[in-house]
Amino acid sequence: EEKSIQLPEFTLYHAVFFVFSITTMLILLYFFIRYLVYLFIGIFSLGAVVSLYILISPYLPSCQNRSVWWPRLLHGSVLSVGFTLSGVFIAFRNEPTVWPLQDFMAVCMLTVCVGSIRIRSLRTVTVMLSLLLVYDVFFVFITPYFTKDHKSVMASVALYPKERIPMAITMPHFPRSRQEVTCFPHRFSLLGFGDIALPGIFASFCLSFDYFSHPTGRPIYFVVCVISYLFGLVFTEVSLLLMRTPQPAMLYIVPSMLAGIFFTAWCRGHFKMMWKGMMDASPAPPPGAVQDLMEVSQPSEDDPPLAADTSSVMAESSAEDNVPLIA
Repeated sequence: EEKSIQLPEFTLYHAVFFVFSITTMLILLYFFIRYLVYLFIGIFSLGAVVSLYILISPYLPSCQNRSVWWPRLLHGSVLSVGFTLSGVFIAFRNEPTVWPLQDFMAVCMLTVCVGSIRIRSLRTVTVMLSLLLVYDVFFVFITPYFTKDHKSVMASVALYPKERIPMAITMPHFPRSRQEVTCFPHRFSLLGFGDIALPGIFASFCLSFDYFSHPTGRPIYFVVCVISYLFGLVFTEVSLLLMRTPQPAMLYIVPSMLAGIFFTAWCRGHFKMMWKGMMDASPAPPPGAVQDLMEVSQPSEDDPPLAADTSSVMAESSAEDNVPLIA
């Protein structure tokens, strides 16, 4: 018998608390980064080990039978590989060629994060992404007016010269000429975890709503969400090339994603349902299911007639039970 896994629900209060938490964390990092950077490196390394095991363990045989030793060997091997990769990353974390390993570990963590959180309403998504937009813009564009070196808090933390906080996807700038070959290892573009995980949670919500509204149809909202996210990344890259300064990715990602989903939901007549979060009800029945049910429920000519009192009771019962799946 299969048991359904109940994922933690991300509510409106969680969204507000999450933004407050990352704001506090960023401020602490700005003032105490020389001490906290090693804590975050340890959290990243341990989180990568756990995430890798979570992703691979469902495909391994169970260890419940203690008389069989080889399943435990497989599980232990996965953990050993994870700790080995984390050890290699810690040892060579400041080398410019370690970025593929760092990105692999980051993708493992992000995949587990997106798959472990569910959101039921578009209202929660909108509040969360709007707060993150304000958070990103404030710490990139506004904080340089208050710091002594006139650098943003976000850039100071992300580009700490002594140690690099590995909470981002790193991509090097490939050289365009021979003169740039010597500079290649030292030029990177960074995309923070929040710029990937939270849009990913939004895309997961859209995919769930696609199944809820049309179980056998195409994932329209999911496709629109992913395309809108890609447009936001393109706008971010264009602004980086034009302005030559660090840009808050959420400033371009959030309006692109929300506009795409809002417009699609409004055109398809699902906006009110998505906004209020009517996903606790049963999903829509597949096409033809209601007609098949009516054909099965119709009595045949060979069935004996029911008594008057019994038929009246059945009529009342069927009238009460015939509740539509979607309002």
